[in-house]
Amino acid sequence: AVTVIGIDVMPDKIDALLRKGIEGIQADLNERFPADDGSIDILVASQVIEHVNDTDFFVKEMYRVLRTGGYAIIATPNLAALYNIGFLMLGKQPPVTSVSDIVGAVGNWDQALVGTYGEYVFPRHRRVFTWGSFVGLLEHYGFKCEKKAASGFPPFPWFAADLACRLLPMYAWNMIVRARKPA
Repeated sequence: AVTVIGIDVMPDKIDALLRKGIEGIQADLNERFPADDGSIDILVASQVIEHVNDTDFFVKEMYRVLRTGGYAIIATPNLAALYNIGFLMLGKQPPVTSVSDIVGAVGNWDQALVGTYGEYVFPRHRRVFTWGSFVGLLEHYGFKCEKKAASGFPPFPWFAADLACRLLPMYAWNMIVRARKPA
């Protein structure tokens, strides 16, 4: 039997899971995960690690709750994305980064990037990674990074972005790593 559990800080996301028949737990991932040591086979953290206050704690918690041989699938924006490099070349703050949780998108063209979601104010990106720093952090805490994938290549349409991600993954918009907790 397979059990799927979603964890999110936002109540409406938990409600959406429940409507799909998936168990949901409302929790703050800046705190100890609501799971026992070694109790999870596969953990997916998509577009999460960049928002937590303490990335070291977050990675250690992923490692703690995974079973030996278990996998973490982690996706996060790429600081070295060609899109971000373009912003920097124009003297602008890349949208994937922020300088303040209060002021919003200072130095950026998109003022709609202020960190609010309904009544919940979520932290902007705390850390933004390059491939080397992303894989390096995971491996520092014991993970074995077995597969890397890239996705998105703005402003290209999906078919061109797919090709660009295969040819130039280091400049893709998102980085995805499959990391295993070794024996």
